[in-house]
Amino acid sequence: MQPNLQDHSGRAAVIDCLREYSDNAVEDQIDYQSDLEIVFGLDSFSGIELACEFSARLGVQIPKNDNPLTCVDEDTGNKRFRRFGELLEYLAELPRTR
Repeated sequence: MQPNLQDHSGRAAVIDCLREYSDNAVEDQIDYQSDLEIVFGLDSFSGIELACEFSARLGVQIPKNDNPLTCVDEDTGNKRFRRFGELLEYLAELPRTR
C-alpha cells in the first residue's frame, strides 16, 4: 500500500526519500515552508535521483523532464527550489503508477 501524501505517513515517506540524499535535516525542524535547498542541503542534480526514488517508493509517475525539487516562481518566471509543502502538493497531484 502506497503512503497517502496528504497525511503523516506520506510526509514521513517523503522525508525518508529526501534523507537518502542528505543527513542535514531533523524531522522536528521541517515544516511546510522549509526550503529544500537550505534544510536538506540538496542541489538540483539531487532532483534527478529523487525523481526515481519518489516514483519507486511513493508509486507516482513523475514526467521525464520534471525535477521534483524545482518549480517556476509565479512572480519572476525563474526556476527556484520548492518548499517542503510545495513538494508534497506536487507529488500528491501526480498520477499513481499502482
